[in-house]
Amino acid sequence: MNVLIVEDVDTKFTEVRAAVASVLPADAEYSRASNLNEAEDAVMEGSWDLVVLDLSMDIAQNGSVDFSAGHASLGGLDVLERMSLLKIDHPTVLVTGFDSFQDSDRFDNAIMNLSDIDALASDWLGKSYLGCIRYGSEGWSTRLSRALKAWSKK
Repeated sequence: MNVLIVEDVDTKFTEVRAAVASVLPADAEYSRASNLNEAEDAVMEGSWDLVVLDLSMDIAQNGSVDFSAGHASLGGLDVLERMSLLKIDHPTVLVTGFDSFQDSDRFDNAIMNLSDIDALASDWLGKSYLGCIRYGSEGWSTRLSRALKAWSKK
C-alpha cells in the first residue's frame, strides 16, 4: 500500500503518519510532500492507495515561517481541484489544523468554514473523498482512524 501524506509541519506530519499507520497494514509505504509544488507533482505522478492532504501549506520549499512569503491558506484545495479536473481518483482524506479559511483569490475574501471545504471536496472527488478531520481537536486521531477503518473495509 502506497500512502502520500501532504504536510509541511514536521510535528503534525509525524502525528498524522502515526495515526494512519495504526490502521493500515504494517508493510504500507509512506511518502511525504512538504509543500504545494511537491504535492501537485506527487498526486499526478504517483499511484497512491491513499492521500492524506493538508489544506494550508507552504507553496515551495523555503523554510519560511512568514506566511506572507509563500504560504497558501487553501493550497490543498488546489490539489483537490486538479485531481477533480484530471479525474484522478486516489482515496483522499483531509487533515487540517484550521476551522475556517480566507482566500481572497479564490472566494472574494469570504470566509470558508470547514463544512464548506468538506462539501466542496465531496463534490469534486465523489466516492474517492473520505472526509475531513480537524487536526488538534480532541479525539482527532480517533476520528481519522475510524474514517480509515471504514474505507479499508470497502
